[in-house]
Amino acid sequence: MGRAGTVLVPGKQSATSAGRTEWHRLSPSEVALRVGGDLQRGLDARTAARRLAAYGPNLLPEGGGPSPWAIVVGQFGDVMVLILIAAAGLSLVFGEFADAVAIGTIVLLNAALGAVQELRAERSLASLRRLMAPVARVLREGRVREIPAAEVVPGDV
Repeated sequence: MGRAGTVLVPGKQSATSAGRTEWHRLSPSEVALRVGGDLQRGLDARTAARRLAAYGPNLLPEGGGPSPWAIVVGQFGDVMVLILIAAAGLSLVFGEFADAVAIGTIVLLNAALGAVQELRAERSLASLRRLMAPVARVLREGRVREIPAAEVVPGDV
């Protein structure tokens, strides 16, 4: 894929508007012509394999998620936690060291537990994404087949 969703096929020029192909305005036969597809038979296995190697898998980039340190720091952004931190500071100012230590311990335990829960949730989401393997129905070599959506290439019908 090229920038802004345009498919780049070597040797094919496309009519563009402001530098982008307006694919939705083209007829199916014109799209097939421009991407080197065949509406009647679809792609052959060799062409599909070449295009998969050339363009890569049909996947969205992974977001990566926040780093563990960002998750820990994020635990201190809650209004109630900020109030507790202020209370611990005031306790120190007024010489109530036992109260300050107790409040500080509660804040740290809250941050640790919250961070652990959030990290586990991120890992669970990543596992669910791996389990969820979408499939696509494509026309290849004259037959409709179900393939992993990651293997859909420019020119597939």
